[in-house]
Amino acid sequence: MTKQRHAEKEVPRTPEQLTEADLKEIDAALLENASVNWSKVSRIVLATMIERGDGVTGLPTTFYTERVVGLVQAGSLEARGDLTDMHLSEVRRTASTK
Repeated sequence: MTKQRHAEKEVPRTPEQLTEADLKEIDAALLENASVNWSKVSRIVLATMIERGDGVTGLPTTFYTERVVGLVQAGSLEARGDLTDMHLSEVRRTASTK
C-alpha cells in the first residue's frame, strides 16, 4: 500500500484493532524491507513503521518484532542472534522468499 493510500486509511493504534488483511499487509511490508543479506531486525521494524505511519502513536515496536518472529517460525525469514531483542538480532529472506 502506498504511503498516500495508507494516510487516507484509519491507522489501527492497537494490535486488537488489526484485521487479517492488516496483518498480511504488515507481514508483506516486513518481508519487503528484509533483504537477502543479513539486516538488523530494528532496521526492518523501523522502516516498516515509518512506511505505515505508525511513528510515536502507532503500534509498538514489540508488535512488529513479534511479527518478525512469526515470519521466522513460518520459514519466510532466517534469523541469527537473540530475537527477543531487535537490536541484537538479524534476519534475511529465505530462498523461498527471494
